[in-house]
Amino acid sequence: MIHYQHGYKEFEREKVNEVLEDYQDTINILLVGMTMPTIPIQELWTKQNLQKIQDAKLVVCNVGGFFDRWAGLQKRPPKWVRTIKCEWLWRFISQPKRNAKKVRNSLKIIPYIFRYLILKKE
Repeated sequence: MIHYQHGYKEFEREKVNEVLEDYQDTINILLVGMTMPTIPIQELWTKQNLQKIQDAKLVVCNVGGFFDRWAGLQKRPPKWVRTIKCEWLWRFISQPKRNAKKVRNSLKIIPYIFRYLILKKE
């Protein structure tokens, strides 16, 4: 790791420039991992700092719970759950209070997806 910054404050591009001076041609990925149960903080932070990110020519990956799993704070679901692509359901079952609103909002789009698929085929 070359640089990290607490994500709940303004992006410190000057400090990052100092650290990355020797690596500017090789480093171009920014991992943003700030999750909250009710607010998509990492997406909002990325949007607020988009111009700075584009100026630095960085590729942004909003990684969500990646750092929690990497640090061992949250276990990955069993292989069979990952195989059927239901990690979101596993997270909902294992932490319902934290993930209920996210899952509920995500499920609201299903009728629109079916409508799109049905209308597209006609």
